[in-house]
Amino acid sequence: MASQWTVTSAARYARQARNETAAHMETAGIARELRKYKLRRAYEVHATNLRNREAARVMLFGGLGYVPPYPDDWAEAAELLTRDDAQYLATADLYVITPQMCDVVIAAAQSLTVEDLQLLAEDDLPSPTGLLVLPYPVLVRSIGGDLGDDRAFCGTFRRPSPSPIPMWPTASMSGRR
Repeated sequence: MASQWTVTSAARYARQARNETAAHMETAGIARELRKYKLRRAYEVHATNLRNREAARVMLFGGLGYVPPYPDDWAEAAELLTRDDAQYLATADLYVITPQMCDVVIAAAQSLTVEDLQLLAEDDLPSPTGLLVLPYPVLVRSIGGDLGDDRAFCGTFRRPSPSPIPMWPTASMSGRR
């Protein structure tokens, strides 16, 4: 028989999972390999949509809050992002929500638009870095079409860096209209 969900047990689990995952990310080669795969997939989505490889690179890294110079290869990029993620995770404030509130949060997140997210400001958040641990896995689909069963979301409020080039394809960027 499964134990009853409680805020206390969820908080203990969240703290333990955060600490163990951050420590594992520091040395796990699989974390870097997974990050390389996800970076390549996201880059290809941007390159296809923007029809400009340099704009895709700026969109990828600038959208993650990094400023040039960007990493030279996928291994270097994966190392940088995994190391940063481990650091952010290790210091993230922990948040747990009840199963009932999880349903509300998911419904609210599904209704958000890009315009809604553009209204988000740093002072709207309870902390600059947070880890939201869910009471049950949530099936999600990435922009590239991959499926995952997320059990937590870690976020760091970093504004995307200003782009030195336009983000939308133009005749001068793509060579065609």
